[in-house]
Amino acid sequence: MKDSKTADQAPEDHTYDISTVCRLVGLTSANLRIWEKRYGAVTPTRSSSGRRQYSRRDLQRLTLLKTLTSLGHSIKSSAKLPFAELERRIEESARPDPGGGPVTSHACRICVIGGYVGTILDSENVMPERAVKVAEFPDLDSIEPSALPETVDLLIIECPALLVQEIPKIENLITGTKALRSIVIYTFTTSAVLESLENRVAQITPIRAPLSPGELKMLCETDVALTNRSADAALENAPLPGGEKEGIPDRQFSEQQLAKIAQISTSIKCECPHQLVSLLKSLNGFEIYSAECENENAADAEIHAYLHQSTAQARSIIEDALKVLIKFEGLNPEEA
Repeated sequence: MKDSKTADQAPEDHTYDISTVCRLVGLTSANLRIWEKRYGAVTPTRSSSGRRQYSRRDLQRLTLLKTLTSLGHSIKSSAKLPFAELERRIEESARPDPGGGPVTSHACRICVIGGYVGTILDSENVMPERAVKVAEFPDLDSIEPSALPETVDLLIIECPALLVQEIPKIENLITGTKALRSIVIYTFTTSAVLESLENRVAQITPIRAPLSPGELKMLCETDVALTNRSADAALENAPLPGGEKEGIPDRQFSEQQLAKIAQISTSIKCECPHQLVSLLKSLNGFEIYSAECENENAADAEIHAYLHQSTAQARSIIEDALKVLIKFEGLNPEEA
């Protein structure tokens, strides 16, 4: 009789160090350590030199957890769930209502830039079940705009040398295809270029090559899940501009308080205060920008009023989250 082991029981045949796991899953090392120590998400073994070693099962588990948290689930409620329950929750999160079907009515449409990745997707059974390749080009410079699909859900871009001049090409490609998410697989680059790419392009996953077929499949499945989630659920039910304008909530933190909180966060292990401060500074800036556009541009006043209101509400939610985090981490409110 064939052994029907579950994912939790499958044998291990390979280990990964912490930098490889963070690269493949899309976590920082600080976040991964918090997931381990605070929530018990995985328990890596140790090498003879004391370095963390993660199994293939650990990698798969962390990938599922990353997908769930990106879909809005808390790591606290998900960290110790078995594989089957993690997969079930991901599937449930892709349903708009309890009795509905999948979020999207079509397979995730993938456009591939790069001959190596395209070949692996075709020949190694790497393509996710809910995805279809709609276009493929050898490299960024060989793309003909007229040959691009009108709409793409996921872009996979192979860029051996990720240089600063490649960023506008990637931006234009994402804009031209209306891609919801993109993966950039690079071999050589600099930290400055990576930072610029992530700052200028939203919903992007940069990852260093080489990737095995299994690693590429795992990466694609994660982004396909996120793409499916945002394809219908995120925008379809968004309120349209217009109607009575609700009040703009007052700011709960001054710029001076945010600066103090950001400085406090450098002395503790959790990076969340700093990240929330960064989000608030961006929201504050865009709130000012949209309010000015609302006042100065009569032709587009309605849409900018909507943007102003929505940004202010988002800012208020993040401010509430920061207040909870300040209390949770035991920070001194007087310093904030």
